[in-house]
Amino acid sequence: PHRDICKSWVGKNSSSWVLCRCNNSWLVRHNGKEAVVEPSPHLRRVGVLLDYDGGSLAFHDAVSSQHLYTFDIAFAQPVCPVFSVWNKCLTVLSGLPIPDHLENVDLDN
Repeated sequence: PHRDICKSWVGKNSSSWVLCRCNNSWLVRHNGKEAVVEPSPHLRRVGVLLDYDGGSLAFHDAVSSQHLYTFDIAFAQPVCPVFSVWNKCLTVLSGLPIPDHLENVDLDN
């Protein structure tokens, strides 16, 4: 029943861009189209780089710096990130300094 769950979410219209894992494949989706991406076998951290003025949204493996996919976009509205994780942990880093109380937290466990 859950095998097509990603298809029912964002990525089906012209105002959303998605990197998701469905079954054992990694996909990017936008405007109802999708493409397979091939990250390292144990992708654990994803970098999302938005250049609003330059018109690009890029996904990278944040550990190995491997480029996964870049969307070229002419943004017409503000961009709102959406994150969803099934049965795992999600940590969002904004590029700002890590708060002191989180400096020594082990993000791998």
